[in-house]
Amino acid sequence: MLNSVKIQRRQSEIRQALAELVGKESTTEDETRQIEALDAEFRTNETRYRGALIAEDAERRSAGAELETRSDREYSDLLGKFELRQVALALDEGRNLDGATAEMVQELRSAGGFRGVPVPWAALEQRYTVSTGTPDPISTRPIIDRLFPDSMAGRMGAQMISVDSGAVEWPVVTSSVAAGWADGEGANVAGPTAYVTTDRAMKPDHNLGVQMRITRKAFKQSGTALEAAIRRDMGGAMGQAMDQAVSLALGPMGNRWA
Repeated sequence: MLNSVKIQRRQSEIRQALAELVGKESTTEDETRQIEALDAEFRTNETRYRGALIAEDAERRSAGAELETRSDREYSDLLGKFELRQVALALDEGRNLDGATAEMVQELRSAGGFRGVPVPWAALEQRYTVSTGTPDPISTRPIIDRLFPDSMAGRMGAQMISVDSGAVEWPVVTSSVAAGWADGEGANVAGPTAYVTTDRAMKPDHNLGVQMRITRKAFKQSGTALEAAIRRDMGGAMGQAMDQAVSLALGPMGNRWA
């Protein structure tokens, strides 16, 4: 049972006990001390409950990451145990298949009709030799993403305007309002300043984008996780470029920040 569940049950028991004690019209000294002890335990359990939730959330995240790649690893391990020798003996001498080879052949046959003994292409791709004559199989692990910081412009409260098509005019404040201290009790502060705006067209003349070329080998090595990794990488790179344009006013968009 999870620690958070145990703490929740204990908190329910404490609340029930406190309700019985507080509901009495008069309490003895022992009951008063019991109320104080239960109240202190309740506050301590609240802190323990928050800590248990944080620890269990981290465990769930790690377990979820493992579950995402467990099926691929299990299939890869099963494929590594496939023996072509058993297939040759079954076709030549009629021997029965056993072990991982029989399990994979049965799975392939359930997916469609085959004559003879089906052999997965991946098993043939892994059967190779090097110059030394010793096989050197490679097991590809999940992709490790690059580290991108959080968007600085978003933390500063920058507002991104999306222009669909054409030119949209936005009124931008151009007046310079100055504040000043009065010289004396009856003196005036800085003179009145007109509130001036100008219409600025936000035309989508400049584009920010990322181009990537994906090879067939990358698809074979990483599988379905590659697309999600590419999206995260491209999003982080574009966010970094936008932060640079906002903070340093670089690029063709530098003169458009107000």
